Amino acid sequence: MTIYKNNCQLNKILILMMGLGMVGIAGAFYLLPIKVWINILTANFMFLSIGLFGLFMLAITNIVGASFVTPYRKVLEALAGTVPYLGLSMLVILLGSHSLYEWTHVDVVLKDKILMEKAAYLNLPFFSIRMIICIGLWSLMSFVLVRKFREQEKFPERAERIQESLGGISAAFLIVFAVTYCMASFDWIMSLEPHWFSTIFGVFTFSGLVVSGLAALILILIYLQGLGHLKGLNLNHYHDLGKLLLGFTTFWAYIWFSQYLLIWYANIPEEGEYYVLREHFGWSWLFWINIVLNWVVPFFVLLPRWTKRNKTVLQRICLIILLGQWLNLYVMIAPKVMEHHGVMDPTITWIELFITLGYVGLFLFIFFKRLSQSSLVATNSPFLEEGLALEQ
Repeated sequence: MTIYKNNCQLNKILILMMGLGMVGIAGAFYLLPIKVWINILTANFMFLSIGLFGLFMLAITNIVGASFVTPYRKVLEALAGTVPYLGLSMLVILLGSHSLYEWTHVDVVLKDKILMEKAAYLNLPFFSIRMIICIGLWSLMSFVLVRKFREQEKFPERAERIQESLGGISAAFLIVFAVTYCMASFDWIMSLEPHWFSTIFGVFTFSGLVVSGLAALILILIYLQGLGHLKGLNLNHYHDLGKLLLGFTTFWAYIWFSQYLLIWYANIPEEGEYYVLREHFGWSWLFWINIVLNWVVPFFVLLPRWTKRNKTVLQRICLIILLGQWLNLYVMIAPKVMEHHGVMDPTITWIELFITLGYVGLFLFIFFKRLSQSSLVATNSPFLEEGLALEQ
């Protein structure tokens, strides 16, 4: 597979994007250091989630025996293959933990009764151990699942036996994933505001994982088909993915609204402060445009049948959704961190743009390298013929 190896132009573009990311980090360190860690956490969490989406889709479709992903299963394998590398990138957050998390400041904790009661859980050594465990488990599952799928392709005579083991591994991964992704969401994002908590926060971040993962997958498939690959894909496959995207953007909006409504209705000060901060102090326009980008626009555009079968429309909607999901994470992370440092500047500048572009370049660099390691089509898969015959 020569997409990555022989496409010098793509290689140069991705390296340029990573270079812009380094410029953005250097500029932020000089102008406003706290923005470095805000943007690194935002981009890391988003792209690691997209990688985990590939792993999640491989596991869930394997358990239920879904054949519709088989024609592009190799793309999901390549997404899953980015997890170990993006996980290592996430560990960089530990270097900026003192800037991001107020509970890492001993003097602050000693003056705060609530933080003292949470200190047994919210302390840097235990936080680091949990992060390493989560990333380690995801990386292990990525390696094992992808290897098993490739064994099934390489040894078709052992396909049934390998399929049985794949079912057990997939089921184990989903249980581990449910626990660890919720825990990571609590640790890496929700603990930025240690006085506040939401019992559905893990479900909310999971919905964002699926939405951003589907959007990234559709864009990649359209790009690969534009290069002349994946000729077995047709409009029925895009229609199928478009329906999933429509459904999960609505699920994301449902969880968003459920969390907002319950906190607003209960009107408990320690819960309401989360939204008070984001609806005032200059953040309100970002807060409300978030729901427009992530649900209003995708919902009304994707409702008709023809839009889900139009690659141009799907491409534009997926770009809007990815922008919306980045903004969603930024609005969850930036306001409280900036408030801790006495900065109330919600403007999005070239720093955010450059650092995010750098992570896009890094993600695609790893993805295409993983994709180039095997054939683009799972030729010996017992579900390939059924998957190619998908009808809507």
